[in-house]
Amino acid sequence: MEEIQRLLGTRSGFLKAFWDESKRRLREYGVSVQEDVYNYLDGICKETFGESRFPSYGAFRKYRDRKVNK
Repeated sequence: MEEIQRLLGTRSGFLKAFWDESKRRLREYGVSVQEDVYNYLDGICKETFGESRFPSYGAFRKYRDRKVNK
């Protein structure tokens, strides 16, 4: 848990944690719902830092899509 908390300290770290968690869920459960992964990580952010890293899932998607297309 400590590593994931460290990653969630930055937007780029949040994105890495998002892809790592998505891959883990896909491997373990055969499915990964991206909004569920976002909500899970956002919950950890709120617990750890007292605030969300992104204002909404939509804002995160825009950030994610910009990074993927670079």
